[in-house]
Amino acid sequence: ADACAAVGSALAAEPWVERVPCCVVGTPTMQAGRWVLTDASGSVPLVAEARGLHMLLACSQGADVSLTAEFTAAGLLPLTVHLADRHIDVGPVADPSFVGAR
Repeated sequence: ADACAAVGSALAAEPWVERVPCCVVGTPTMQAGRWVLTDASGSVPLVAEARGLHMLLACSQGADVSLTAEFTAAGLLPLTVHLADRHIDVGPVADPSFVGAR
């Protein structure tokens, strides 16, 4: 709920923003045939074609997990899973043409 409130404030301030970064804690679960991140206050849909969804599921082991993510129109896009002993990149890969630009 706190992340949704922060995203709502960001969109109210800048309606044209396409991605809003956020940190969330929740459990990835399946609801109505779609993966969502859920906690006691509700659920947020995950981006269906997210590259690292399988890694997120493995890292969570069916329990709450801390994430850095982007809220998009397609849902929550996981970027990094924060575990007690390490951080795991589960987000999209950077465009190599941009990284190699001079």
